[in-house]
Order: sequence, then structure tokens, then C-alpha cells
Amino acid sequence: MVMGLVVPMYLPLVVLRLEGAEHAAYFGLSQVLATGATLFVLAVHTSYVAEASHPDTDTAACTRRLAQMTTTVAVFGAAVLALIGPVVLALVGGAYRSHAATHLVLFALSILPQALIGAYAVMSRVRNRMRILLTVQVLSVTGMVTLTPFAITRWGISGVGATYLLVETVCAVVLLGPLVRAWRDLTRPERAR
Repeated sequence: MVMGLVVPMYLPLVVLRLEGAEHAAYFGLSQVLATGATLFVLAVHTSYVAEASHPDTDTAACTRRLAQMTTTVAVFGAAVLALIGPVVLALVGGAYRSHAATHLVLFALSILPQALIGAYAVMSRVRNRMRILLTVQVLSVTGMVTLTPFAITRWGISGVGATYLLVETVCAVVLLGPLVRAWRDLTRPERAR
């Protein structure tokens, strides 16, 4: 839980420190839009844990539905954020779009690996096997906290989006093997009811 709080609290402060208050405002609005898009994927994941945790649940069917819904919601959310987000920023002001649109598009792309990581996280919770997930969460937070200041210095606010995309993609690749094993475990025939 603490891991999920570090990055959202840290990033605005780093942007403020390195780019100033005006750029922190551009970043803040783009992060509000980005967070809204990720909440839909989180809702799918949360409902999976609630449903799959019941003893009489068909865990295999529930897990297959998780994959289908996560894919649909993540792809749709990423597409809408990437296409509509810059328009929303422009409605607030041209400076918002010119300074934060690239960050928003890069963050939208990072929703896809985030969805994979989230799917693995909830499958780990259902299986009560959290060690690998905790390790990857530490890797993610460490990567974001370490790389973001360098990326901001080089690319401004867009560096935050680039860092999100890089770190989340690396973490998703690291979790591919464990994700496949969790999938096989949760969808095997004896898990069906």
C-alpha cells in the first residue's frame, strides 16, 4: 500500500522543484486526467479480488473474465486518454496542451503495462503469493524515484511520462513469466466449478 502512495506524492514535488509552479500546474492537470483513466482498470481488478476470493467461485472463469475485461478497459482507457486528453488540456489553455500533452500520451501508453502488473497483483492476492509482486513494486518505485529527476531535467514534464512508460514496461516484462504461471494455476480445470 505504501508503495502506491510514494510515487503520486513524490512526482508533483519533483516537478515543482525542477520546473517551477507553472509547470507543476500543467503536470497536475494532466495527472488528474491520467489517474481518472487508470481508476477504471483498478475497478476491474478490485472486483476480481472480491469475486475470486469466495470459496464457491469458479476461479477459472473469473480469471478469464479478468483478462478479457482488463484488456478491454486498459486499451480503451489508454486510447481515450491519448486522443481526448490533449483536447481537454487545450480547453483549459494552449499552454497546458503544449507543455503536458506529450506527458499525457506517454502516460496513456503506460496504462497497458500497468494493467498487466495490476492483473498479476490481483492474481497474486487471490493465490496468496506476494513476494514477487512486492519485489517488482520496490523496483518500480525505485525506478520512478531515481529516473524521474533526470528525465525532467532532460525533457521537462514529458520526462515523467517517459519514465512511467519505461519503468512500467520493464516491470511488466519482469512479471511475464510469473503472470503466465499465475494464469495457468488459476485457470486449470480443477479451479472451475
